[in-house]
Amino acid sequence: MTRNRETIRAAIYCRVARANDLEMESQQESMLRYARNLGYDNITVYSDNGASGATVDRPAFNRLNTAMLAGKYDVVLVKDVSRISRNFITAERWLDVASTLDVVVMSPLEAGGVMNRFRRMKFSNLVIC
Repeated sequence: MTRNRETIRAAIYCRVARANDLEMESQQESMLRYARNLGYDNITVYSDNGASGATVDRPAFNRLNTAMLAGKYDVVLVKDVSRISRNFITAERWLDVASTLDVVVMSPLEAGGVMNRFRRMKFSNLVIC
């Protein structure tokens, strides 16, 4: 099913490692601006303020995952892959799950905005070596 930009269900995930309301607010505003510039209006924001990227067991991230697995989103927007996890293998696995669910993961810092498999694999190999 093809959706127009106004009906695409988008989620934004924000995370800062140390609780910092100003940094979190800045990240949220930046990502909302990015989403709106892409033409998305149906947006839900998930935020973990003061949550380490060393683990994926974070309250808002868990809620996002539950909703994504239930088919509630077409697109997930993140500032960069490190917001998902500081462990790039863990992030790669999560991106693969999203891809399997036909959820597009996008970042303003990725070339073309889309975190596609080839770019992720290339990046992961650079980090692991």
